[in-house]
Amino acid sequence: MEPKNQNSKTYKPLPITGISLIHWIKLILRNGGIDLKYLPKALYVSAQSIKNTPLILKERVEFDKEVENVQLENSPVFIIGHCRSGTSYLHHLIGQDPNWGYITKAQVLVGGSEFFLGSPQKVENWASRVYPTPRKTDSLVLHADDPAEEEIALVNSSLSSFYEGFYFPKKIKFIFQKCVLFQGDESEKTAWKNDYKRMLSRIHLSVGGKRLLIKNPLNGGRIKLLLDLFPDAKFIHILRNPYDVYASTVKLYQIIVPEWTFQTINEAEMKENILFFYQELMNRYFLDKNLIPPENLVEIKYENFIGNEIETLSQIYQQFNLPGFAEAKPRFAHFIEEETKRHKEYKERDNRSKKKLDQETMVKLEKAWKPIIDKWNQM
Repeated sequence: MEPKNQNSKTYKPLPITGISLIHWIKLILRNGGIDLKYLPKALYVSAQSIKNTPLILKERVEFDKEVENVQLENSPVFIIGHCRSGTSYLHHLIGQDPNWGYITKAQVLVGGSEFFLGSPQKVENWASRVYPTPRKTDSLVLHADDPAEEEIALVNSSLSSFYEGFYFPKKIKFIFQKCVLFQGDESEKTAWKNDYKRMLSRIHLSVGGKRLLIKNPLNGGRIKLLLDLFPDAKFIHILRNPYDVYASTVKLYQIIVPEWTFQTINEAEMKENILFFYQELMNRYFLDKNLIPPENLVEIKYENFIGNEIETLSQIYQQFNLPGFAEAKPRFAHFIEEETKRHKEYKERDNRSKKKLDQETMVKLEKAWKPIIDKWNQM
């Protein structure tokens, strides 16, 4: 794949353009095919998947053995919480500390997720044509080496990624139940653990063995499996006003689904899915969080976190006995200052165009999410 300028009308840097042809065919067949209107985009992905094959094979030959033998010296720190709850901001903020390792925007979002170990220069060159770029959801300026979400990359190698549902939204509810709640048989849990461990091992190698900082909203539903893999894993859970999360998540889906999809789904169904996903993900988290040793869990209320970021980070570093806080503190402060300016400008623009939730939606949320809203109020 050879990305064009980000202003090009012909190039869309979809993460799935890094997929192999065989895996691409598997996804199409198991999700009911592609709607006719998206055939040109699907053919483009197919062509790129053929070009990817030598790069993917090269990485497999050179690194598979090393990946299989990876042993993480320190268990990862997982940032969890429903999407649009502040997880990305927290991830970017903590990621200012150079002691952390993570998958990057370049490795995930320009289609290089399956060969970033074997062809790093190629991925870097492609990313340089796309980044920096503002994120459409909130104008956060994204850079090629910023922290990214490994769930996005997982879809290119696994049949256990929720993001498969953004490409094939007719099956998104089924995919959520299968890949987040694991309502199938035990073999699906085993497959996910194998695929996920491989992904984290590849990231571990790419960052030279640094401790991994992983941000993945879906992992709030996978605590049992994560503890199977990493018994001493640390978790940071962030909870935001559920009404704001709903409005922001709808906006996210309105942006991502049209750009990524190969199937048509109506907006009313997507909104019902958002209601369902939030309720089930949060309920699973509150059910399973007691499996985490208390010293390995920090819970944050988003509204208390904003404006008190340094104090919150100090608590996290102390509780998890992490090194490097004092050295990284100036980097944290600079990032917060820059993001505060940007966020103020964005909020001023956003408030002029933002529509309040209608009464019917408010009632629906209150009914469906009341236990979670109550927990947020009590924090």
